[in-house]
Amino acid sequence: MRAKPANKVLRTIAVLKFIETVAVAAAGLVALQLLDPATLEDITAWSQALPGLAEQRFAQRVLDQLSGITAYQIKALGAGAFVFAAIFLAEGIGLWLQRRWAEWLAVVATALFIPLEILELFRHASASKMIALVVNVLVVGYLIARIVSAKLERKTG
Repeated sequence: MRAKPANKVLRTIAVLKFIETVAVAAAGLVALQLLDPATLEDITAWSQALPGLAEQRFAQRVLDQLSGITAYQIKALGAGAFVFAAIFLAEGIGLWLQRRWAEWLAVVATALFIPLEILELFRHASASKMIALVVNVLVVGYLIARIVSAKLERKTG
């Protein structure tokens, strides 16, 4: 059985999934670092050393939100991040290897977040959020087109 020629679009989507894997795993590690009381002290000292008042206010808002989080919530956030990282990694590997199951997984996993991305865009619009939404819609559309096309080829072939 000959290997399929590499599909550059699938490989690009796979690379995006690998980047998401690293980012989400890093967020999980950062969340778990918050379990160490010294980390919060370091963040507080860092925020007070910021040069501008606007930066200090932003840092203070972040600190206020962090101070209300329990250790259980931090652990759950970290664990959730690692679960998502594992899903993104599985998607990336499967897409790189051009597996149909990975296309389905990527469609479902990506499509589930589109409504949340739209809601977030309405709450706090930004160019980066708009770009992320457009990219995710394009990914879902491309993968659905591939799946449908493959199904039609099997029926007619």
